[in-house]
Amino acid sequence: MGARGIRPRKPRRRLSDARVEGMSEGDVGRLFGRFTWGAWSPAGNLERNGFFWRQLSRNGTKGAWAFVWQARWVFVLFFAAFVVVALTLHFI
Repeated sequence: MGARGIRPRKPRRRLSDARVEGMSEGDVGRLFGRFTWGAWSPAGNLERNGFFWRQLSRNGTKGAWAFVWQARWVFVLFFAAFVVVALTLHFI
């Protein structure tokens, strides 16, 4: 059998550099999609919000409410302690 059925790859061709006369290196990078964004730039904000919405659509809000359901006794005990303190201060 051997390698007779395997087609050899085409030779790899290098792409020409994208050089435009009269444009700065940063403009050329942004023009051809090689831009970077900072943490507080509009593009960074869009990326952060997109990540948040993708996670929310993937996971839903079930995880957030599961935490509240597990911590319900903490909330109940906090409320009971608040009522006890309020009643104690009221009758003193």
